[in-house]
This record gives sequence, C-alpha cells and structure tokens, in this order.
Amino acid sequence: MGFLQTPQSFYDLDLFQFNLHSESKIPNEQDYFYRDIEVARTRTNSCIYGGSNTVLSRRALEDIGGFYTEAITEDFATGILIQKAGYVSLGISKRLASGVSAKKLQELIQQRVRWARGVISTGKKMHIYTSKDLSFGQKINYWASIWYWYAPIKRLCYILSPILYGAFGFMVFRCTIWQVLLFWLPMYVSSTVSLRLLSNNIRNTKWTAIYEYALFPYMLLPVILETFGFSLKKFKVTKKSGISNERRNFLYMTPLIILIALSIIGIVRCIAVVFVSGSLGPIVVLFWLIYNMYAMIMCLFFVDGRNVYRGAERVYVELESWLIVDDKRYPVITKYISETGIALYLDKPILINNNENRMAAVEVVDGKRKARFNVLTKHTKEIKQGKWLYTFSIEDIDDVNYDNLLAVLYDRVPVNPSEIKRNNGVYDDLLTNISHRVTSQSSLKRHYPRINIGRYIPAMIDGEAGVIKVKNFNYQYFATETLADTKEENGEVVAKEVEFIVGKFKIKTRYEETVNKMHLYRVLDFEKIYFEERNRDAIMEAILKIVRDSKDRGGDNNTEKNIGYKDMTTFSEMSIV
Repeated sequence: MGFLQTPQSFYDLDLFQFNLHSESKIPNEQDYFYRDIEVARTRTNSCIYGGSNTVLSRRALEDIGGFYTEAITEDFATGILIQKAGYVSLGISKRLASGVSAKKLQELIQQRVRWARGVISTGKKMHIYTSKDLSFGQKINYWASIWYWYAPIKRLCYILSPILYGAFGFMVFRCTIWQVLLFWLPMYVSSTVSLRLLSNNIRNTKWTAIYEYALFPYMLLPVILETFGFSLKKFKVTKKSGISNERRNFLYMTPLIILIALSIIGIVRCIAVVFVSGSLGPIVVLFWLIYNMYAMIMCLFFVDGRNVYRGAERVYVELESWLIVDDKRYPVITKYISETGIALYLDKPILINNNENRMAAVEVVDGKRKARFNVLTKHTKEIKQGKWLYTFSIEDIDDVNYDNLLAVLYDRVPVNPSEIKRNNGVYDDLLTNISHRVTSQSSLKRHYPRINIGRYIPAMIDGEAGVIKVKNFNYQYFATETLADTKEENGEVVAKEVEFIVGKFKIKTRYEETVNKMHLYRVLDFEKIYFEERNRDAIMEAILKIVRDSKDRGGDNNTEKNIGYKDMTTFSEMSIV
C-alpha cells in the first residue's frame, strides 16, 4: 500500500454554500471528487494524492526519494511517482479528518489556478502519456484529470456561441433544428441522467454549470499560459484563517455583468425572430441563452458575496446538557455550539440574570467529555408552543474547559449537507438569493423571554379595578392592546399607572410609550424581581398558568371582557389571594 486517501471534509461552509445561501441545500463543492470520483479511481490504481487527509507509507515515500519538489502541486506529482513505483493507492468515502475551507473569493481563485497550472505542468513532467510505468487505465484517468482543467475553454464556447448568434446575428454553424436535436439532445439527456444516478446525488448538471461558470473567467488565461509553457514558478499556500466579511467584488463581477447583458439582448432578439418569422430554429439557442444567463446570475450572486455576522463557525449538534442559573440546574438540549457562543432548547422560559457579576453557566456533556463555561443571554424566543430557544455568548472559560469544548466541537464528523436537497429548483435559488440581498439583516437582542398571553387579566388602573388585554409580558414590560379597555380617549392613554394582578403578585407599572399599536407599561420593581429568585420563578409560573388556563377554555376571554371595570373588584381580590 502506497497511500490511503480519505475525503477532504470541512467543518465550515464553502463559498458556494455560504455566498449562495445554500447551506442547507447542497454539499461541499469538493465532495463529488473525494467521495465519488476518488473511490472509483481505486479500480485502476489512479487515486490522486490530495495533499491532506492522507495516510502515506514511509517506505513508499523513501523508495521514490521523498516528496517531489519540482511542481507547485507536489502532492499530485508525489502520488503519481508512488504508483509508478508499483505501490497501490486506495480512495475511501469515509471521512476521518476535517478542516476549513477558503474564506475569500480571491483565495479560492488563487487555489484553483495553482491546482490547474500544477496538474497541467505535472502531466508534462511525469510523461503520463508515454510512461511505461503507468497502465492504460491509469493514463486515461490522469489524462481526464488534466483535461478537466480545460473546462474554462469549454464554458467560454458554451457561453459565446449562443450570444454571437442571438446578440450579433453571427452564425457559428449552420444546421436545422432537427439536426441540432439529433446531435445535442442525446448527449445532454444522457449526461444529466448519468450524473444524477452515478454521483449519489452529490452533483447534478445545474450545480456543475454554476461551479464552472463561477471560476472560468479568472482561470481561462492561466490555463492557456500554462499550456504554452508559461509556468508559475512560485505560489502561495491558500490562507484559511479568519472570517471574511468581504462584499462587492466589482472587478470580478465585471465579466459576468457583460455576459448577462449580452444574453438578455440575445434572448430578446431570438424571441423577436421566432414571432416575426414563425420559425422554431432559434429555440435551442434561446434555451442556452436562458440557461447560461441563470447560471451567470447565480455566479454574480456568488461573486457578490455575503456579509458575515459571527466570528466563529457553528457546529450543529444536539447534546443533552445543563443550564445552571443561581445554582439551580435546568436540563437543556443544544442546537448548535461554537467557540464563542451556544444555542439551547428549553422546555419553559426562564428569566436569566444577565449581570456580569452573577452570570449563568452552561455545562455541555458529550459522553465522558464535559465543558463548563459562563454565559450571557443574547436572545430568547419561543420557537413552538412550550419550546424555547436561548442563545448565549461564552464569556468566561478556563483552559481545561476550553480544551474540552474544542474536543466536543471538532471531534466529530461535520453535519453539513452530504447531498443535494430534493425539490431545489431554479426559481427557489433565485428567490432565496434575491430576498436575502434586498432584506436588511437585523440583529435581535431580546435578553428576556417574551410570553405571549393574548387575554384579559385583572388590574388596578389608576386606582380603579378593571381588566386589560395583555398581548405579552417579558418581566420588564407588559404590552397591552390599544383598545377602549385601556381607557383610551381620542388616542390619548388616560391610564398612566397600572397594577397588574398576576397570581398572588401585584406588579406596579407605568405607561412609557405606544409602539405598533401596543401600549408598553414598564415594570417599576423590575430590579427587585430580577434579583429575587423566588419571586422571579413564581411570577413566571403564574403567567404560564394564565396562558394554560386560557387554552383549556379554548382561548375564550369574553366573560372577563364583558365585565365592567367597577364590577371587577371582587374578581381582582380573588386573584390576589
């Protein structure tokens, strides 16, 4: 055995997944090669040594004189030499190690240019076509490896041919529509079907086109130069550290914008020809213009990039763990964890002290490994009835627990998609990317749980007994509906002081402002409630009981609603007891 190549797996999203808002729709762009093609190449002993995630035989490496250093893709060349020496190479689809992807478009282009030039030049230096040490099957597969990097020339022809005819009326070749369908349609259908069936749903024709169109403008010239012997003598290792927040790569967007504009002109002219002449001849050209324009629009979104709002990659994993608040332990389930934050599922809302001197703590449990750290609440929300999602920032963690946290995070197979999501169409791709780019991203900071109540509860309104329909409550505020029940007159709120009666508690509030047709009443003794655990939990239970009782009655509050303010004295007194 010369070497064993395992897939290059990644904890983070690659640029295609991230920039195109497809993190839940498509696998990593390199998965098709490492999980499918490399495994298939095992049959002819022509697996490519990918440079990482590889187990190498020391004996094999010594027999060839060590790593080959006369190529910018030394791994590719070293693998060929090992196979020439008679050693066996093996590719497997099981992921055994993981790393991180390129973070910037420039870094990705630099990486792919190096790969393309390195493979082309190494093919010449290794004499793969004439070498007696390589079998026919190995030669064919390595020829395919080299030919792959000429895809930019193929894509240039695919794009310019319909544009030349549609936009400029230049006839690339003359034939009837039936002749085009006879030669082109079987190839297109067979390649589409075979790719879908043989790639285990890792790749399809649509995403292959997007991947190749996205990079071809920047790889075309380097590939041509390398072919004619203008080799790259030095190279930079791809940087993968840090989170990029780079947007608006206008220089890189220019060729795509020009091609999209020409495609639109071509589409309009082809449609005009069809309607004026009545001929269906331009139909195939029209199809390719539309197909190419869709791919280039997606590539434009890809080059445009996407803003990054967090400083560490999230690992989505569900672990039974603990939330500790004032020495009281609550069972929770993790949604995701990162080196700087964590999200937890809770069965009920909890008011958590967000004071830096009295922080809550989280204890993550993964088998025998435990990591404990202090946290501050960043956001809370009810995700479904009775289930809550709390997000926290990690504020204080010692070295031992940090090491354990890293083990919890990264000692696992990444959970990013491993295949293309079904029913992921062209319309969905465009709509997703357009909507995310026209909608501003807001960072929510709801530190305290907002309980949706939606019913009338008793209250003392400026000293008089009554009821108010409460929309929600979050310890700091009661939000009430702007109805007559809140004693409005001509849009002016008369009730300035309201004492809400919740279980055995009278919570004093004062009107602060009206927002989105809701009156906000600020809790006056919030600090007292906030720092007294007994009162804090008792008020929450009383609020949740109001919600449960309302549901048990089908949400009907008409009995309370129709009782007058002065008639509510007895009801209010009963609620206090």
